Amino acid sequence: MKTKNKLKNKRGETLIEVLAGLVIIVLVMMILTSAIVLAAKFNKQAEDKDISTMMDRTGETITGAGITVSYTFTVPTSIPIPVNAYESEDKEFCFYEYYEE
Repeated sequence: MKTKNKLKNKRGETLIEVLAGLVIIVLVMMILTSAIVLAAKFNKQAEDKDISTMMDRTGETITGAGITVSYTFTVPTSIPIPVNAYESEDKEFCFYEYYEE
């Protein structure tokens, strides 16, 4: 019954109600836009940091590098894993990446 009465009613919404709705929509869109821009900025910073870490690998590859993973379930086990290792120019950091033989 209510829906039928609303459809027959000739009275519309006031200008204040329409403007208030538009203000709310604009505010939400501004907040979402700034959140997306901020997320993109953080993503770019993380990507730049990753690239700068990769660029630190300018030294020679350390030959015969490997890491050993040790674990114990029922019997203690160690598995050697071959890696490509790199030292930073100041030899303060060592980076490695796994490769398949």
